[in-house]
Amino acid sequence: MTAKYKPKVQHNFDEGPLDEEIVITIRNRLIETDVEFEFTVADQPGLDFVGTTSFNWSLSGGSEISVPLKARMYSGGVYNLQSVRLTVQGTAYLFPLQWRCVAEDSA
Repeated sequence: MTAKYKPKVQHNFDEGPLDEEIVITIRNRLIETDVEFEFTVADQPGLDFVGTTSFNWSLSGGSEISVPLKARMYSGGVYNLQSVRLTVQGTAYLFPLQWRCVAEDSA
């Protein structure tokens, strides 16, 4: 699982929250096996996710899916955008990776 996002952004939070694009890509590395999973993204204090944040999917071997979202930040700070939980065959997987985004207030 990977994510594309800007690690550092500037925004005038006096004008409202910042909606920053993030694209999460999940790849099935098992070449000959389909994998069914549940994808869930959890909001965090001061950070909401906008878009499809929960769904069930099946990936065939070697294929991938990209999930476009927006991370909504309400103030400047350092945010960990990694809030994904994948559930496969009843087992939930949380990931220790941190996708850090620094939001600087330009006000």
